[in-house]
Amino acid sequence: MRAIRILGLLSVTIFCLFATSALAQKDSDEINSLLSQARTQSWEAAQDADTLQSYTMSPMAWESHAAQLRLIQDRVNALAKTTQRLNDLRSQGSAWQQAAIDRINPLLNDMNDALSATITALNDHPERVNLAPYREYAHANYDVCEGAATVISDFVAYGKSKGNSVSLREKLDLPPTAKQ
Repeated sequence: MRAIRILGLLSVTIFCLFATSALAQKDSDEINSLLSQARTQSWEAAQDADTLQSYTMSPMAWESHAAQLRLIQDRVNALAKTTQRLNDLRSQGSAWQQAAIDRINPLLNDMNDALSATITALNDHPERVNLAPYREYAHANYDVCEGAATVISDFVAYGKSKGNSVSLREKLDLPPTAKQ
């Protein structure tokens, strides 16, 4: 009798492990939505950083640079809030969604670092916004924002392609692949 109980408990445990594993493989719609939101926010930051970069080639006052940097900071802060929500939901995502979230965290840190360096350069020498050192900060800020936006966009595109593939497989009544 005791052996039957142990076998029963073992069976239930194994079932729960497989059920949990199967759930972890399914894409989270909420994470997909947040990744799309992060993509939009990162591209907005990149566009604003591109505008800042263009300011370095014209006789714009330092106040215009400061206003543009505040706009970029607002975009990065919004992305940080989205990233925090992604981090909170990470355990509910599929493997590729978890990898995407893991990649966004250091990208966000890089964006913050580049933005902070550009703000510091402006604060230290507002009269030098048209000189090479500040231009380099503005350009680096754009490069980091654009790179982050590209990576996030690639993950969103992957998710959409994967979702289409799963839908087609189900429509054609094909067996699931070993790895999803």
